Order: sequence, then structure tokens, then C-alpha cells
Amino acid sequence: MVNRRTHQVLGKINTKLNYVLLGIVLLIIIVGLYFSTSGRTSGKAIGDQRCDDPDHGPRERLTTSKVTVTSGPYVVQALTDVCKSDAAVWEYYCGPNGNAGVVEEPCAAGYTCRNGACVATASPDRCTDPDFTEGTVQDLAAATNVTIRSAGAGVIKQQQRDTCMNPVAVYEYYCNGDTLAIRSNNCSSNFGAGYVCTAGRCAPSCTPEPDSQFCSRSGKQCGSVSGTDNCGNARTVSSCGTCASGQTCSASNQCVASCTPTSQATACSGKQCGTVSDGCGGTYTCGTCAVGQSCSANQCVSPPPSNQSNSTGNQT
Repeated sequence: MVNRRTHQVLGKINTKLNYVLLGIVLLIIIVGLYFSTSGRTSGKAIGDQRCDDPDHGPRERLTTSKVTVTSGPYVVQALTDVCKSDAAVWEYYCGPNGNAGVVEEPCAAGYTCRNGACVATASPDRCTDPDFTEGTVQDLAAATNVTIRSAGAGVIKQQQRDTCMNPVAVYEYYCNGDTLAIRSNNCSSNFGAGYVCTAGRCAPSCTPEPDSQFCSRSGKQCGSVSGTDNCGNARTVSSCGTCASGQTCSASNQCVASCTPTSQATACSGKQCGTVSDGCGGTYTCGTCAVGQSCSANQCVSPPPSNQSNSTGNQT
């Protein structure tokens, strides 16, 4: 009888102890949840447990960091900030109880979440294609540079010029939005029979003119000449001819009579100002006049004195 009653008493005690222990556990959980959401710190130690947040502060959303919770020599948690979306970051932080918490931090206007931090939204690059004509193939008839520039400073980041893929097809660079793209086009398919690729553009097939015809068409008589030939290709002719005895090749590639310029001292002899000819198409400056003087026929002259008349009134 005694053993039976003893067992009953012990059973009741165990039940009560279980309720007490359950209550204590629930209390610990509630207190922990309260403190984990009631504050954020850069570091907090509870007993041998410690939480560290390297980027804690008003600019924390602008950097990506790892919140680490340790207990003695052991790492309990290691949580790195991540993007919730393009406009917000999941920012991990240290609560006052030594555990890690997380909160959504929206990015400010002009900022985008990238790799767990809010960064300034970059301006898009800008692509330009000078020879593009919507809905036509006329861009194949011209060779131009397609350029990508940074939107802010306008610095050229990439540039490509249309070029020939083979004798009958062109590699045409173009803008695909704000990126550079390339396509191949057959000249005869787009323009008709007889069209070929020349210097990065589709043009009628052409037999290049000889150097003599190039010089004659350009109106040049002598010296080295650069220009575009009859087929639209760049060409440089080393010599369009030599001048006869007593002539010299001018800067405009014309044969002109040889001439020895008069020296500046001789040309300006007796001259005080203005310009004079050197006898060969050039000029010399012979000086300037003093303040208040003017240059007339290469002489410095002073203005005539002004006439002033004094008038007296009649006295009565």
C-alpha cells in the first residue's frame, strides 16, 4: 500500500517538474525572440557566444558583409547579406542577445541591389550607327564606324568599322539596342547583279583607274597625292609627275615658276608697318605702330590735331 502511494506521489511530482521545465524553455524562447528584434549592434557577447557585424552603421546597406555568430572556438552561424530584389537587400545584423537577425532594407532612389549591397545604378552605354536607315539596306552602301560610348563621360568604349567579308559580301556593324552587333550581307542579293564589296560597302563592280588618270582627274601635276579613286577606294600615288626646268611643285601639287623669295630685311626696307610681298606669293610683316598711330602705305602716321574754336558771347 505504501509503495503504491509513493509511486503516485512521485508521478505527480514528475508531471509538475515537466510543466515547470516546459515553461522555462518557452520563457527563454520568448525572451530571445524579443531581444532579437528589439535592437541591432555591431557586436554582442552573451556568455561565450558572440555576434560580429562588420558593416554595422548608417551605410550598412551600401556594403556586403558577413555576420558571424561564434560560441567559443566554434562558428554557430555565418550569414552574408543578399539581395531580396533589385530594389531591396536582406541585411543581416547582430541582436542584443548575441544571435543574428535579418531585416529588409530598401535601396534608395538611383540605387540597385547587386551582390548583397545597394550600388549606384550605372547609366547605360550608348550605341550610334551613322549609316543606319530604318527599313532599308542603304546602310550597306556606306562604310561607317559604329561606336559605343559611356553615357556619363562619353568615352569611346568600343568602335568597329564596316568591312568586307569577301569580294561580294559585307560585314555590317550595327546597334542592337545599346550593344554592338554584326551581320553579313550579300551585296548582289540586296542591290542586284554587279554589286560587290568595296572598302566595307556595297558598290557597283568597278575597274580601278590607272595612276595617271587618278592624277589627271584630281587636277594634280606633281608630287605625292592622296585621295579616293573612281571605285571609291582610298589611294596614294607617290608621284603625279615632275616639273620642268625652272619650275617647282607647289603645296597644291601644281608646277609653278621657280622663285627665290626676297629677304624680309630687303622687302621691309623703308617700311614701318603692315605686310609686304616676298615676291613669290608669300608675305612679311614689317612691324606695328605705337598706340595712337595708324599704318598707312606701310608708314606709321599720327592723327591730325583736332580743331577747337573758342567762341565768346557779346557783352552788353
